[in-house]
Amino acid sequence: MDETVTNRLNEMNEEISAALNEVDGALESADDVRQIAAGKMVEALAGRWRELTNSLPPADRDAAERGVGRRLTDLRRSAAALSRRDSGQRVRSADDAGFVPFLEHRTPPKSIVPQRAAAPTKLSVGVEVDSWCGKCKEMTTHNIVAMVGDHPKQVICKVCGSRHDFRTEPPARHRAAVRAASAAANPTGEFVSGARRVEDRELQRRQEAKRILQKELAEAPEPRQFDPKARYKSGEIIVHPEHGRGKVENVLRGSMLVRFLEGLRPLDLA
Repeated sequence: MDETVTNRLNEMNEEISAALNEVDGALESADDVRQIAAGKMVEALAGRWRELTNSLPPADRDAAERGVGRRLTDLRRSAAALSRRDSGQRVRSADDAGFVPFLEHRTPPKSIVPQRAAAPTKLSVGVEVDSWCGKCKEMTTHNIVAMVGDHPKQVICKVCGSRHDFRTEPPARHRAAVRAASAAANPTGEFVSGARRVEDRELQRRQEAKRILQKELAEAPEPRQFDPKARYKSGEIIVHPEHGRGKVENVLRGSMLVRFLEGLRPLDLA
């Protein structure tokens, strides 16, 4: 493989890394506009990759697929949960790479069911739901990132950030462990509501995380005034004219994610 091809593959690798960060940030933000832009970025990368591989000899093509090609496949799988808006006719799902590249996210059609029988709310990508989180070991608030029909398929935990299948209750082995622990802690048979304990722990965790962030922002000696033309790095404290002080969590290509007291927000960079 000559030096020119190697350089092009290295550049593609860097762009894939940046796109992975942007896709993760777009999913976490639950912002349709940002997710659509991230989806277009991934599609453009896929097109350029096809052009590059078609220009390579068979020996170099196999080596490129083993390295850069696999990373691009991982990127497109991550992008499967992104929203994409198309107006007019129905969107056709692509079959390459063995999966649907992007989930459609349209305004629900008008229901033919009488209004009194219609559901009060409709679940969709970006909506908050309560789901069991295996990492937190409790029911927490999640954002829906993938739907199958009218039912959530995958969610992202707002507490720990893990992504997993939507679960309406703990697994059976966890419920058995909770019952055993409750029996050991309450030999008289008195039952203490597990749901109430879960809610209390989640509230305490969120309050503690917010308190730590508030202290860190308040004690920052010289926070930088936000300038979209400046360069930033993770961990810096900035002052935004609208949102106040915040902590930079991740710097992406053309944007960055900043944790303010009211939550995580993406900020565009020039």
